[in-house]
Amino acid sequence: MYTKLIALRACFNRSPLTKIIDPWLDQQGVELWFKRDDLIHPVISGNKWRKLQFILQHALSVNADTIVSMGGAYSNHLHALAFAGQQLGIKTVGLVRGEATQSLNPTLQDLCDWGMSLKFVSRAEYRQLRSFKYGQTLPGLLAGQYWLPEGGAIELALLGVA
Repeated sequence: MYTKLIALRACFNRSPLTKIIDPWLDQQGVELWFKRDDLIHPVISGNKWRKLQFILQHALSVNADTIVSMGGAYSNHLHALAFAGQQLGIKTVGLVRGEATQSLNPTLQDLCDWGMSLKFVSRAEYRQLRSFKYGQTLPGLLAGQYWLPEGGAIELALLGVA
């Protein structure tokens, strides 16, 4: 598994810096640069990879075979997690806020294509799920399942964005 994580890490580009050219900025003597994290990977971009890489490493270190997380129907977090899970051979479960529909939006279709099991939950259930922080026992979690709160919002994620 660690070999797969190393291989996945190797697929990411460095964030290019792009200088913003603007006459007003020039007059003020200001240089403005954008760090283009949106260009580090075609699927997992921005801070999603920066947060997920340490979480995935920890999940592997505790021998988790499944990562369970939550998000909305257009969740970038679930999108990134599903792709990473597929690349690493880790099962993923997405608790999705809202009702299941006959046709999936492109985000949800990607999640399914990458092997994420979707469970749709009501808004009330979703609010309850938000109360379960990392390290707490989520009711119904099975042995080998790793609970990851919404958006990957756990302390480990800070290692990637600090």
